[in-house]
Amino acid sequence: FLCMFAVDTVCPLVTIVSSVPGRIPSRAQSMMDPDLRQKVADFEAWLRDKGVGLTEWDGVKTAVLDRLAALSMSAAAATARTPKSSRFPKPGDKVMAEYVRTWQYFDATVDSFDPEKQVFHITWDDGDSAGRSVGYADVALNQPPEEDDIGEGSSVLFAQGRYKAEVDRLGGWRWHLGVITSIKQGPNSTKLYSGRHAKGEADGKFIASGYKQTFEDYTLDQLRISPNILEAYSERDAAAAEHIDVYISYCATDTFIPAKGRGAEDPYSLIKQEVLNGPPLGQLKYNKKCSSNMSMAERASMIQSAKVLIACISANYAKDPLCQQEFQFAKKSLAMPVIPMVVGNDFSWVRTIVGLLIAGELYIHFEDEAPPDKLHAKKAELIAAINNSQRAAAGGGAAQGASIGATMPKDIKKQKCDVFVSYCWMDSRKSFLANQVPEAEANRSEWSDPRRVKEVLAGKYGIKVWLDIEQLATSDQSGDNVSMFEQIANGLLETQLVLAFVSDKYSASKNCQMEFQYAVKSMHKQIVPIPVGHGDNWKRSVVGMLVSGQENEPIPLLGVVDEDDFNDRISQIKRQIDKFVTPTDDVDKEEGDTQINVDPRVPQVGDHVISHWKGAQFFFSTIASFDRDTLTYTVDWDDGDTSGRECKYSKVAKDIIPDVMDLGVGTEVLFPQGRYKLDTSSDQYSGFRYFEGVITDIQTQPDGTLLYSGHHNLDPDQVPRFQGVKYTFENLTYDQLRLAPNAFDTMTALG
Repeated sequence: FLCMFAVDTVCPLVTIVSSVPGRIPSRAQSMMDPDLRQKVADFEAWLRDKGVGLTEWDGVKTAVLDRLAALSMSAAAATARTPKSSRFPKPGDKVMAEYVRTWQYFDATVDSFDPEKQVFHITWDDGDSAGRSVGYADVALNQPPEEDDIGEGSSVLFAQGRYKAEVDRLGGWRWHLGVITSIKQGPNSTKLYSGRHAKGEADGKFIASGYKQTFEDYTLDQLRISPNILEAYSERDAAAAEHIDVYISYCATDTFIPAKGRGAEDPYSLIKQEVLNGPPLGQLKYNKKCSSNMSMAERASMIQSAKVLIACISANYAKDPLCQQEFQFAKKSLAMPVIPMVVGNDFSWVRTIVGLLIAGELYIHFEDEAPPDKLHAKKAELIAAINNSQRAAAGGGAAQGASIGATMPKDIKKQKCDVFVSYCWMDSRKSFLANQVPEAEANRSEWSDPRRVKEVLAGKYGIKVWLDIEQLATSDQSGDNVSMFEQIANGLLETQLVLAFVSDKYSASKNCQMEFQYAVKSMHKQIVPIPVGHGDNWKRSVVGMLVSGQENEPIPLLGVVDEDDFNDRISQIKRQIDKFVTPTDDVDKEEGDTQINVDPRVPQVGDHVISHWKGAQFFFSTIASFDRDTLTYTVDWDDGDTSGRECKYSKVAKDIIPDVMDLGVGTEVLFPQGRYKLDTSSDQYSGFRYFEGVITDIQTQPDGTLLYSGHHNLDPDQVPRFQGVKYTFENLTYDQLRLAPNAFDTMTALG
């Protein structure tokens, strides 16, 4: 046992400790892996049993544990651009592998991988000695995939039917190659996957007992997926690889007509000739046009070296296995910036894995046969997006050899609007028909579509209406999109009235919530609530609470079933517009026309806050600075820790009691749960841990006190296993909760 422990634990720890000049206090020690702690405890017990003194061990143990955890976390931060949670099997891993081209898959263990031939050498769990060399695409790690690994059209392995091996060997499940054809919500929001076999008897597949042509309602833990071959090469020859600034990922069979009067072109050539080879991006390096003889190692190394990947998304792109792997490798494995450039007018890709990985993000749409001025605008968006990515990669400075000031050309002018439409895409039938959303459960009715209402108001009455798909020209495609927030804030600023198409989907959308709260509380806009969709859970949310405080009565489109009823509701909406809107010409508004209240929740430099550290934990700190370009705070921790000091605006909450009107069902909050010790050898606690959660229930006590209950913003099995921490929180009062600021308010206050 001592030899095992010394080789496995003590020797590496002593090596680490020998370089430690002194103790490094941090929260790392309290996060030490439980298995390691148990191993240390077992070792100490063994020493005591042998009568060995523990004085010297006690003297270094704390430093050992602190240093090891600190090193592991700093290593994680330093490798943010290396593959995360790789699914590529390693020697010793349990896998499912295809057996000698029968389209059947069985349990095995990986012995080795040949990167040149892209072949795994395996040992069958049932002892069979045949077919032990298997191509990488025909092997799947024996671990359930994640939700964003599977979309409609994804290839998966699924179990169907059992087999018996020879008398002296075990049998087991038969696994088969299948294709996902539908995904639906099951009990407790569990996703259920159905599909069909990818191969049949005509393909040489062996048909055995228990075989059916389809599989229905499988859960994630019943599926397996093949590895991304690019992950096998991500660290191979990286130093010798060609370093580039931009990687263009595209489908070789894709062509489209970018503007009327032009011929068919492939997206790579368009980007190369009209975006990257001219000012201001002419000095950026990019990948040459991919050829069939380019190795996977070359592709992986170039993607890893690039600062941004441009994904030329289309139906063909989403179906192409290599394009899928490039996209997943960049977006998920490397977590690198990706600019989605949608090519053509077919949006069937939104239901695929590509669509899932950019769900909710904005994209740059290069339409077929677009007007020349629209093509010019889209190229300007792409230039700005590339510039921003180079700037971000350079740490906020200019990208080498490129201007960072690319903006929309001044000759492309957006129409000034009087009415702002605030809605959720999931509530739009037109979004569904255009394949812009993967599902439209809340609203497939043509009579309650916010986009149709806009069309009628603009077409029949000539009202100038702000609608996101017509007005937004975003450059940054990230989740915390500064450019998008600025454009929406400017749209709200310039309009006089907001039509809010509220629903359960709307109140569940974080961006819709922020937009609505900013319009009501910060800008004091007149709001006309228009309920759509199905259900009324939104009434218990912050959106519903704010709607109830408005003077304008809701005009529901729920239950509208014919054109006469629809036109009647349009007339009611028109009367409200006439009441509050004075039509404006296309001229700039005078400064100061709209008074904007700065939300007191927005942290300023010097404010005391609760901010995100690492993992799921939040701690007390003080704001040191703010970077508006990235909406990022730098903080000083109250307990003196020096790690993890940069936090996104949405992960920082000012240490003030929230307004009860800001707390509804579905509101994301920070709540205290459990305490921690910075020094685990001390009897004194260093403070409380806070976690991010969502309110699921609000109860009113006889004395009027409101009690809030909810759960972590994580799956139950992902909740940290610290003392005093559990999945739910119950009956907290509002003074125990904290709220992060709204992105719009953050920009207004700190701009």
